[in-house]
Amino acid sequence: MAIRYSIGISCPPRRELGDDVLSELVWKAHRLRVIEEDLARRGVNIDREGARFNERTVRADGVIAERTVSLAEMSEEVMPLVALAPECRDCPASVTGTPFGCHATVAFPLSAMAEEWLVARVPPPGSSTRRIFVDSMLKFGWGSESRIPEWRRLGLLEREEALRVSDAGDSVPITSDAILHALFMLGEVSPDHALAMLLLTDAISTNDGRTGEDLLEMLSDYSERDSLEGAPDIIFAIDPVEGENRGILELKRYLYALYIGFAAQAILRVEA
Repeated sequence: MAIRYSIGISCPPRRELGDDVLSELVWKAHRLRVIEEDLARRGVNIDREGARFNERTVRADGVIAERTVSLAEMSEEVMPLVALAPECRDCPASVTGTPFGCHATVAFPLSAMAEEWLVARVPPPGSSTRRIFVDSMLKFGWGSESRIPEWRRLGLLEREEALRVSDAGDSVPITSDAILHALFMLGEVSPDHALAMLLLTDAISTNDGRTGEDLLEMLSDYSERDSLEGAPDIIFAIDPVEGENRGILELKRYLYALYIGFAAQAILRVEA
């Protein structure tokens, strides 16, 4: 199981196939790759045309679809992606650096190390971005009233209990449940929400070195002008580290997807 997300930027493959068909084919290709990798890891050789297995998927409208299919049939179904793959070369929205990398996943269970890394990025007490998050947390019931405790109960998170962020100066304590709920807002994530999460996790800066409160103040000033014309470039400020924990790497990729959503003013689709 995994959290799946895609960045809805305009591109030749999307214009050719449409958002829904492209996503359907990309996720189908992902399932095919997972199956083939699992068979190879276990040293299992099967008849790609004759051997059949049950495939169960959940559509965007929540309807569960089941069918019996072969690997050969799945390979044939995703063939339209082969011709379009060159269009993905050098695409800034590829979080994986591979064709159709605007679609990616955060695998379950999310590691305890990744959750601790995320919480450690929350700005200090008294900061504006932290106050904004606390206000939203209270308004929308993130945390104990969210889906995240159920994810823990199901073992989708490695930690059995939420982490609590130091609450000095906060009207209510911030927990990792609240942060994860806001980060993985299921459905369509707007550019504005993406920006809020990037600020909360200190994931962006300007090319002239502004971060945190200074960056928020700059954005507030330019929002009053209704234009970012003349503003310093806003860049993604978290680099992957070779050999790092998989959960941390996948969180970094997801934050980069939020950055692209904000920078391109595109919707991020998230499902679990």
